[in-house]
Amino acid sequence: MATVIGESGAWREIAEDLRLRGIELQRPNDIEPLLSHLRATYQPSVDRIKRKSAQRISGVDGSIATLRAEKGIWRSFVNWFRIQDCKRTIARLQMEERRSIDVLSGNIQRIEALQGSGELAGAIAELDVIEHLAHLPAGHTVLNDVRLIADRHIRFNGIPLQSAQIDHIVLSPAGVFIIETKFWSLNFVESGRYHNPFDQIQRSAYMCYDQLRRRFGKIRVRSVIAHAGHLPPAPSNSHVKVLKITELVGYLSWFKKQELSIDQLVQVCHYLEGFVHKTETPTRLWWGAIPFRQAHNPIMLTLAPQESTQPMLPPQQNGLQDDIRRLQMNHHFGDSGRDRPVSSLPAGSQGCGSHL
Repeated sequence: MATVIGESGAWREIAEDLRLRGIELQRPNDIEPLLSHLRATYQPSVDRIKRKSAQRISGVDGSIATLRAEKGIWRSFVNWFRIQDCKRTIARLQMEERRSIDVLSGNIQRIEALQGSGELAGAIAELDVIEHLAHLPAGHTVLNDVRLIADRHIRFNGIPLQSAQIDHIVLSPAGVFIIETKFWSLNFVESGRYHNPFDQIQRSAYMCYDQLRRRFGKIRVRSVIAHAGHLPPAPSNSHVKVLKITELVGYLSWFKKQELSIDQLVQVCHYLEGFVHKTETPTRLWWGAIPFRQAHNPIMLTLAPQESTQPMLPPQQNGLQDDIRRLQMNHHFGDSGRDRPVSSLPAGSQGCGSHL
């Protein structure tokens, strides 16, 4: 088994966005039961928020009545300011009630928008790639969500290069492989509203090659696009290898010629690992298969298990392949039809982009 460092950048961004809302997800399979849970508990949570708000407002109204009942000119003068404070408190409580309810409905809308979105499709594809790459033989290292930063002025095809976000980098005795993951629908490809993935990966590969060359000498860097959907046609002069996700392990394992020593692999890995995006693991409050973060936000505390009338959610057993099949059905994703079988690869590295 390969050594895996880092996580999917696309999934991390989704998880961090939800974490800011007070919700913690560990995997895409948790989205559907989470949405069912939020929908089922929405009205009870709204009723509970309104009930608590009404109780607090009633207490403030009682204080106002008491202040108004007190006699004396000086006392009435002082109490007038206190009553104004009480009225501001009521307005604040009413605003908090509306905001709490808006957050609950906003969470449902966010999860509904996430389901079947291109954002989620890309994250699932990246997770699937990582799962496949983990089955590479020992001696391979997989780095995910690598953010390279140029430490000098460089240009590629006349355009300045300052940084590069790389989905996956595989280090092997045969060299370095830059892998970009795509899960695009045919409609999205036909729209033309995207940055060319072949240009994107070649720029990233060149930056990686330049950074490594200046520190370790010339190291071969190959470019691969792994896809589970559709891609635009490759440029006529492109040397980027296009593969289905399921073909990755066979393709990478096919390279047998050793170009990097163990010492070089260790040094390169140590250097590139410094560019892997890292996140901290937050404190979690588990709700069946869905962990909710223990938040100070009183809105999200309405999801606490002891206050819910919903049964515990059962653990989810479906794998990443189930998510991909579901997304393919929902969005009519298909194969590009341009990939050759791995078994037909000729000797050498023909068909893969590389920087020597």
